[in-house]
Amino acid sequence: MDDDMKYFIKNSQRIKGKTAYFEFLPGRYRNRSWNRNSIYLAPELVDRSGMEAYIKGFDYYGVTEVEIQELYELGDRVTESDPLLSEIVNELLNWVYAMAEEPKCITIIGM
Repeated sequence: MDDDMKYFIKNSQRIKGKTAYFEFLPGRYRNRSWNRNSIYLAPELVDRSGMEAYIKGFDYYGVTEVEIQELYELGDRVTESDPLLSEIVNELLNWVYAMAEEPKCITIIGM
């Protein structure tokens, strides 16, 4: 699965010393960043995709919990309207599908 990722990276793939990423954590926030089971997205991709306009309560610099159902709905809504965001959301959903147990939500930890 990890080799198929075009936009997201794993913690082990981050550039040493670079902290400018959005973290996507399976489940609820646990007062900790840089989790081993998280994936990361560069802020340039968040900006270019316009993701914040589609996710209710998106906090660029804080913590945003997104219910899995909301992700599915987002995937359905943006399929044709925004190809970049659609690809990012599909990659995110594929990551969720690959988990042994689907979380009820994901948490986006901002910059």
